[in-house]
Amino acid sequence: METKAKLIYKATCTHLPTAFPAYYFGMPDSKVYIVYSKYYDTPQGKTKIGYDIAVIGKEEISYDYENEKLFLHNNSAPEMVIINYLIGYHKQIRILKTARSQEQPLTHITAASLLSKFYAAEARSLLRRADHKKPQS
Repeated sequence: METKAKLIYKATCTHLPTAFPAYYFGMPDSKVYIVYSKYYDTPQGKTKIGYDIAVIGKEEISYDYENEKLFLHNNSAPEMVIINYLIGYHKQIRILKTARSQEQPLTHITAASLLSKFYAAEARSLLRRADHKKPQS
C-alpha cells in the first residue's frame, strides 16, 4: 500500500527560490516536506520548469500523520501561527530531489503524487540497505 502525502498548506508567497506555489506536506516520519516548481536555464539558453522536493530540517516542528496535526515543540501555538513560521523559515531545508522535466508548474495533486512516490522509493531503498547489513546465518 502506498503512503499518501497529506497536504498541510499551499503557500503562494514564500522565501523559497520560486514564483510558483509551494506545497507543504506531512508524512508518516513526522517530518514536513515541501514540493515546489521552479524555473531553470538549460545549456541551450532556454528557460524550462522543474521541481524540488525538500524536507524541513527544523526538529522543533513535527507532523502527526494519523491525527493530521502540526506541532511546534515547546509551544502550544495555534496551527496558523505554526504554518506562518514554516513559510517564513527556510534556512534549514534540505533538497532531497530535483527534477527538470515538467511541462507546467505542479498542482497540489501532482506534487502529492511525486512526494508519495519519492517517499516509497526511499523507504524501499532503506529496507534494502538494512537487509544487506544483516549478518548472514
